[in-house]
Amino acid sequence: MVALDDETYERAVKGDVAENEFTLDTTEYLCFPGIYNGYLLNMSLNMEYKTLDNNLKLVDSFFARLLKYAENGIFFRRFCVNVFRRDQQAFYKNFGFSYVCDNKEFGKIYAMDLLPYPASPLFAKHGKLKELYESVVD
Repeated sequence: MVALDDETYERAVKGDVAENEFTLDTTEYLCFPGIYNGYLLNMSLNMEYKTLDNNLKLVDSFFARLLKYAENGIFFRRFCVNVFRRDQQAFYKNFGFSYVCDNKEFGKIYAMDLLPYPASPLFAKHGKLKELYESVVD
């Protein structure tokens, strides 16, 4: 997970950026309170480890990280990700991401807004995170 400046995020969500283009000038340091644009470098499992339990651990770890950030005043306005495999596409769609476009080099761009906080049942069950996100004025 990295935070991108506004310009780089806009290019990323249009499929005009590859991960190897991220630099110190285009990424934000996730340490200080604020509202950021998130880019998921990877949230997947190798095929030999794809089990229900491991997928649930992956989802739980994502929400745990978001909560830790939010408790420290660090919020994400939105996220995007470049997806390379069909199983990842299904994972991200079920997570609440929507297909945006193809990446210029390889993959498909999916994105999701976190402000306002998603209304999906998956997000609703994370009450403390929901409360913190709903207190943010963007």
